[in-house]
Amino acid sequence: MARFYVPADQIDEEKGQVYLTGADLNHFKNVLRARKGDKCEIVSNDGRRFRCAVIDFSADKILMSIESRSEGSLEPEIKITLIQGIPKGEKTEFVIQKAVELGAVEIIPAMCERTVVRFQTEKDMDKKAARWQKVAEEAAKQCGRDMIPKVERPVELSKIDFAGRYFGYAKIMPYENETERTLRSAINDPDVRAKCISDGLMIFIGPEGGISRAEYDFMTSHGFISVTLGKRILRTETASIFALSAARYEFED
Repeated sequence: MARFYVPADQIDEEKGQVYLTGADLNHFKNVLRARKGDKCEIVSNDGRRFRCAVIDFSADKILMSIESRSEGSLEPEIKITLIQGIPKGEKTEFVIQKAVELGAVEIIPAMCERTVVRFQTEKDMDKKAARWQKVAEEAAKQCGRDMIPKVERPVELSKIDFAGRYFGYAKIMPYENETERTLRSAINDPDVRAKCISDGLMIFIGPEGGISRAEYDFMTSHGFISVTLGKRILRTETASIFALSAARYEFED
Protein backbone atom coordinates (compact mmCIF):
# COMPACT_ATOMS: atom_id res chain seq x y z
CA MET A 1 0.00 0.00 0.00
CA ALA A 2 1.30 3.44 -0.90
CA ARG A 3 2.38 5.64 2.01
CA PHE A 4 2.50 9.44 2.05
CA TYR A 5 3.84 11.88 4.64
CA VAL A 6 1.83 15.09 4.95
CA PRO A 7 1.75 18.19 7.17
CA ALA A 8 -0.70 17.95 10.05
CA ASP A 9 -2.80 20.80 8.62
CA GLN A 10 -3.75 18.57 5.65
CA ILE A 11 -5.56 16.22 8.02
CA ASP A 12 -8.97 16.99 9.51
CA GLU A 13 -9.87 14.18 11.89
CA GLU A 14 -13.12 15.88 12.89
CA LYS A 15 -14.35 15.77 9.30
CA GLY A 16 -12.57 12.49 8.64
CA GLN A 17 -10.72 13.87 5.63
CA VAL A 18 -7.17 14.17 4.30
CA TYR A 19 -5.87 15.74 1.13
CA LEU A 20 -2.70 15.35 -0.93
CA THR A 21 -1.07 18.08 -2.98
CA GLY A 22 2.07 18.74 -5.00
CA ALA A 23 4.47 15.88 -5.70
CA ASP A 24 2.36 13.42 -3.67
CA LEU A 25 -0.68 14.23 -5.80
CA ASN A 26 1.30 13.66 -8.98
CA HIS A 27 2.81 10.40 -7.74
CA PHE A 28 -0.47 8.90 -6.53
CA LYS A 29 -2.54 10.06 -9.48
CA ASN A 30 -0.19 9.83 -12.45
CA VAL A 31 2.45 7.28 -11.40
CA LEU A 32 0.37 4.90 -9.29
CA ARG A 33 -2.76 5.58 -11.37
CA ALA A 34 -4.99 6.01 -8.32
CA ARG A 35 -8.75 5.93 -8.80
CA LYS A 36 -11.72 6.68 -6.56
CA GLY A 37 -11.86 4.15 -3.78
CA ASP A 38 -8.15 3.31 -3.92
CA LYS A 39 -6.51 3.17 -0.51
CA CYS A 40 -3.25 4.44 0.93
CA GLU A 41 -1.59 5.10 4.27
CA ILE A 42 -1.15 8.67 5.45
CA VAL A 43 1.41 9.68 8.08
CA SER A 44 1.31 13.17 9.55
CA ASN A 45 4.43 15.03 10.58
CA ASP A 46 3.35 14.63 14.21
CA GLY A 47 3.39 10.83 13.94
CA ARG A 48 -0.30 9.94 13.40
CA ARG A 49 -1.08 7.18 10.89
CA PHE A 50 -4.30 6.71 8.95
CA ARG A 51 -5.71 4.30 6.40
CA CYS A 52 -7.51 6.39 3.79
CA ALA A 53 -9.54 5.98 0.58
CA VAL A 54 -9.76 8.38 -2.36
CA ILE A 55 -13.00 10.37 -2.56
CA ASP A 56 -12.33 12.82 -5.36
CA PHE A 57 -9.69 14.41 -7.59
CA SER A 58 -9.25 18.04 -8.54
CA ALA A 59 -6.54 19.91 -10.41
CA ASP A 60 -4.56 20.73 -7.25
CA LYS A 61 -5.43 18.03 -4.72
CA ILE A 62 -6.73 14.55 -3.98
CA LEU A 63 -9.40 14.38 -1.30
CA MET A 64 -9.55 11.23 0.82
CA SER A 65 -11.69 9.89 3.63
CA ILE A 66 -10.15 8.51 6.82
CA GLU A 67 -11.20 4.88 7.26
CA SER A 68 -9.20 4.11 10.38
CA ARG A 69 -6.42 5.41 12.58
CA SER A 70 -3.49 3.13 13.44
CA GLU A 71 -2.60 3.08 17.11
CA GLY A 72 0.85 2.68 18.58
CA SER A 73 4.10 4.14 17.33
CA LEU A 74 6.51 2.34 15.03
CA GLU A 75 9.33 4.61 16.19
CA PRO A 76 12.12 3.40 18.51
CA GLU A 77 11.91 4.60 22.10
CA ILE A 78 15.56 5.70 22.12
CA LYS A 79 16.29 8.58 19.78
CA ILE A 80 19.61 8.20 17.99
CA THR A 81 21.37 10.98 16.10
CA LEU A 82 24.15 9.86 13.76
CA ILE A 83 27.04 12.18 13.00
CA GLN A 84 28.63 10.76 9.88
CA GLY A 85 32.01 11.94 8.69
CA ILE A 86 31.26 12.43 5.00
CA PRO A 87 32.78 9.61 2.93
CA LYS A 88 33.60 9.57 -0.78
CA GLY A 89 31.25 8.83 -3.66
CA GLU A 90 27.75 7.54 -2.95
CA LYS A 91 28.61 6.06 0.44
CA THR A 92 26.83 8.89 2.26
CA GLU A 93 23.57 7.99 0.53
CA PHE A 94 24.07 4.35 1.53
CA VAL A 95 24.70 5.32 5.17
CA ILE A 96 21.65 7.60 5.26
CA GLN A 97 19.42 4.89 3.81
CA LYS A 98 20.57 2.29 6.33
CA ALA A 99 20.53 4.74 9.25
CA VAL A 100 16.88 5.53 8.52
CA GLU A 101 16.05 1.83 8.33
CA LEU A 102 17.79 1.32 11.68
CA GLY A 103 15.73 4.04 13.35
CA ALA A 104 17.98 7.12 13.45
CA VAL A 105 15.93 10.27 13.92
CA GLU A 106 18.59 12.65 12.63
CA ILE A 107 21.70 12.37 10.47
CA ILE A 108 24.39 15.07 10.51
CA PRO A 109 26.88 14.83 7.62
CA ALA A 110 30.08 16.25 9.09
CA MET A 111 33.15 17.66 7.38
CA CYS A 112 36.14 16.38 9.32
CA GLU A 113 39.89 16.86 9.13
CA ARG A 114 40.29 13.77 6.96
CA THR A 115 37.17 14.23 4.87
CA VAL A 116 38.09 13.97 1.18
CA VAL A 117 34.84 15.46 -0.16
CA ARG A 118 34.80 19.26 -0.29
CA PHE A 119 32.03 21.53 -1.55
CA GLN A 120 32.97 24.29 -3.96
CA THR A 121 29.98 26.55 -3.35
CA GLU A 122 27.03 26.99 -0.99
CA LYS A 123 24.78 25.99 -3.89
CA ASP A 124 26.63 22.68 -4.21
CA MET A 125 26.11 22.07 -0.51
CA ASP A 126 22.39 22.88 -0.69
CA LYS A 127 21.94 20.61 -3.70
CA LYS A 128 23.65 17.71 -1.95
CA ALA A 129 21.64 18.28 1.25
CA ALA A 130 18.38 18.19 -0.73
CA ARG A 131 19.42 14.95 -2.41
CA TRP A 132 20.32 13.34 0.92
CA GLN A 133 17.00 14.39 2.44
CA LYS A 134 15.22 12.76 -0.49
CA VAL A 135 17.14 9.53 0.18
CA ALA A 136 15.96 9.66 3.81
CA GLU A 137 12.36 10.21 2.73
CA GLU A 138 12.43 7.26 0.32
CA ALA A 139 13.98 5.02 2.97
CA ALA A 140 11.39 6.09 5.56
CA LYS A 141 8.56 5.20 3.17
CA GLN A 142 10.13 1.85 2.31
CA CYS A 143 10.62 0.71 5.91
CA GLY A 144 7.41 2.15 7.35
CA ARG A 145 8.69 4.91 9.64
CA ASP A 146 6.24 7.19 11.43
CA MET A 147 8.39 10.19 10.53
CA ILE A 148 11.00 11.26 8.02
CA PRO A 149 14.37 11.66 9.76
CA LYS A 150 16.04 15.00 9.26
CA VAL A 151 19.29 15.08 7.31
CA GLU A 152 21.11 18.25 8.28
CA ARG A 153 23.06 20.40 5.87
CA PRO A 154 26.76 19.41 5.75
CA VAL A 155 28.56 21.11 8.62
CA GLU A 156 32.07 21.40 10.00
CA LEU A 157 32.44 19.04 12.93
CA SER A 158 33.58 21.87 15.19
CA LYS A 159 30.40 23.87 14.50
CA ILE A 160 27.89 21.29 15.75
CA ASP A 161 26.04 22.64 18.79
CA PHE A 162 27.24 20.08 21.33
CA ALA A 163 27.11 22.56 24.22
CA GLY A 164 23.57 23.71 23.41
CA ARG A 165 21.04 21.68 21.48
CA TYR A 166 22.76 18.35 22.14
CA PHE A 167 24.05 19.08 25.63
CA GLY A 168 22.11 16.39 27.51
CA TYR A 169 22.66 13.58 25.02
CA ALA A 170 24.71 10.48 25.69
CA LYS A 171 27.61 10.62 23.24
CA ILE A 172 29.59 7.69 21.84
CA MET A 173 32.50 7.68 19.40
CA PRO A 174 33.93 4.47 17.91
CA TYR A 175 37.70 5.06 17.79
CA GLU A 176 40.29 2.72 16.36
CA ASN A 177 42.81 3.39 19.14
CA GLU A 178 40.35 2.47 21.87
CA THR A 179 40.96 -1.12 22.97
CA GLU A 180 39.22 -1.50 26.33
CA ARG A 181 35.78 0.09 26.45
CA THR A 182 33.18 -1.61 24.24
CA LEU A 183 30.02 -0.07 22.87
CA ARG A 184 28.02 -2.46 25.05
CA SER A 185 29.78 -1.46 28.26
CA ALA A 186 29.41 2.24 27.41
CA ILE A 187 25.68 2.00 26.71
CA ASN A 188 25.07 -0.04 29.84
CA ASP A 189 26.79 2.47 32.10
CA PRO A 190 23.92 3.77 34.29
CA ASP A 191 24.64 7.46 33.60
CA VAL A 192 24.93 6.94 29.85
CA ARG A 193 21.79 4.84 29.72
CA ALA A 194 19.85 7.46 31.69
CA LYS A 195 20.90 10.15 29.19
CA CYS A 196 19.89 7.92 26.26
CA ILE A 197 16.43 7.55 27.74
CA SER A 198 15.92 11.17 28.76
CA ASP A 199 17.48 13.02 25.81
CA GLY A 200 18.87 10.61 23.24
CA LEU A 201 22.09 9.11 21.96
CA MET A 202 24.61 10.63 19.55
CA ILE A 203 27.01 8.38 17.66
CA PHE A 204 29.94 9.92 15.79
CA ILE A 205 31.54 7.92 12.98
CA GLY A 206 34.68 9.32 11.38
CA PRO A 207 35.28 9.45 7.61
CA GLU A 208 37.77 7.38 5.62
CA GLY A 209 41.12 7.85 7.30
CA GLY A 210 39.53 7.89 10.73
CA ILE A 211 39.37 10.45 13.51
CA SER A 212 42.38 12.70 14.01
CA ARG A 213 43.92 13.19 17.46
CA ALA A 214 42.75 16.81 17.51
CA GLU A 215 39.19 15.70 16.72
CA TYR A 216 39.39 13.01 19.39
CA ASP A 217 40.40 15.62 21.96
CA PHE A 218 37.68 18.01 20.77
CA MET A 219 34.93 15.38 20.92
CA THR A 220 35.93 14.01 24.31
CA SER A 221 35.93 17.58 25.65
CA HIS A 222 32.24 17.67 24.65
CA GLY A 223 31.39 14.47 26.46
CA PHE A 224 31.98 11.82 23.79
CA ILE A 225 33.06 8.43 25.08
CA SER A 226 35.43 6.45 22.87
CA VAL A 227 34.56 2.80 22.28
CA THR A 228 35.92 -0.11 20.30
CA LEU A 229 33.81 -1.99 17.76
CA GLY A 230 36.06 -5.04 17.90
CA LYS A 231 39.45 -6.27 16.79
CA ARG A 232 39.02 -5.41 13.12
CA ILE A 233 39.02 -1.93 11.61
CA LEU A 234 35.72 -1.32 9.83
CA ARG A 235 35.03 0.89 6.85
CA THR A 236 33.17 4.06 7.76
CA GLU A 237 29.88 2.89 6.22
CA THR A 238 30.20 -0.48 7.98
CA ALA A 239 30.96 1.17 11.32
CA SER A 240 27.78 3.27 11.09
CA ILE A 241 25.57 0.25 10.45
CA PHE A 242 27.35 -1.79 13.13
CA ALA A 243 27.05 0.91 15.80
CA LEU A 244 23.39 1.65 15.10
CA SER A 245 22.50 -2.03 15.03
CA ALA A 246 24.38 -2.78 18.23
CA ALA A 247 22.74 0.15 20.02
CA ARG A 248 19.29 -0.98 18.94
CA TYR A 249 20.07 -4.51 20.14
CA GLU A 250 21.21 -3.28 23.55
CA PHE A 251 18.00 -1.30 23.98
CA GLU A 252 15.87 -4.17 22.59
CA ASP A 253 14.50 -1.47 20.33
